[in-house]
Amino acid sequence: MRQVPDNQEAFVDESDNCIIIEILEREKELDPKCSARVFFDDLSAENSSERSSVLLCDEMTDLIIPSLKRYKKCGLIGTQVIPRKISFTETIYENVLILMVHVVLPEVS
Repeated sequence: MRQVPDNQEAFVDESDNCIIIEILEREKELDPKCSARVFFDDLSAENSSERSSVLLCDEMTDLIIPSLKRYKKCGLIGTQVIPRKISFTETIYENVLILMVHVVLPEVS
């Protein structure tokens, strides 16, 4: 069981894969071509990641998510090595694949 903040929804399958949708305040100064990187770095810090790397980060075309054509979108593929306590004295490190999309919804405030 994981705690989920009020501004998040989390969906987890039987293999422990998850989708997290998070509602955040708009960051006006973010470049749409690399905006997801800011949130990836924040997630890495929150996860106490040992290592993280970004494989791809770029503005997404409307072909990828056609239902969000009018919004700016940035996609990111990265990895994080995250510690997970399995007992009081033992920690393992999991290599986690992160697929992230940052969508700017300017009329939502």
